[in-house]
Amino acid sequence: LEEQAFTGYDNDANMVKIAILNLYLHQLERARIEHFNPLTTGFGGAYPGVLFDIIFANPPFSGKVQEESILADLNYKLNTRATELLFLKWIIDHLGPSGRAGVIVPNGVLFGSTNAATGLRQLLLTECDLQAVISLPSGVFKPYAGVATAALIFSRPSTPIPQPSTKSVWFYDITADGFSLDDKRTPIEANDIPDVLAKWPNREEGPNSYRVPIEKIRENDWSLAAGRYKPVTTEAVSHDA
Repeated sequence: LEEQAFTGYDNDANMVKIAILNLYLHQLERARIEHFNPLTTGFGGAYPGVLFDIIFANPPFSGKVQEESILADLNYKLNTRATELLFLKWIIDHLGPSGRAGVIVPNGVLFGSTNAATGLRQLLLTECDLQAVISLPSGVFKPYAGVATAALIFSRPSTPIPQPSTKSVWFYDITADGFSLDDKRTPIEANDIPDVLAKWPNREEGPNSYRVPIEKIRENDWSLAAGRYKPVTTEAVSHDA
């Protein structure tokens, strides 16, 4: 942990300084934090160059990168300038065998109809094991952003396989995270996160969670929009005449 566990990149020099200081205060002076844009600059040698065991990321949303500067191997068959798609593809490419990732993405990635978004979801479901899509309520990132987001939890298989790696996807719809969803983000009692953690080991189904087989997702153009698969329950109500 002290010598080689942590690696981080940011193309904002101030964020790099803050990250280094934060880690230094936690006795992690040797963490490798660099001023670096991985979408446009490779590590040297054949792409991807470096593989990681675990990747946590909250990449930039709704940005555009100049097409000529994007790494050709990264954008191969993707043909997009959208940062949220490019970073997700970069993370998939840089996960080593049995590697695991947790990535925050804007909801548009889950159901976008562009060729790039659809192709990336297909890649995520066939070459990785997409274990969970955890929807987050709008406002969890306030006061910085109010966009609706989701956490993707996925892993790489230990060896390449010719068939889809994902068998089913566990969806969980978080409605509260223990804080108000306004700019103040003050603590409140409502909090679904303990329930997420309790249900996660066995991917249990409940009022806010359900599993969807890969076949159904494939039939829906690889869409990961939670609302498309959420079970609908109806109750007969009797009224007085």
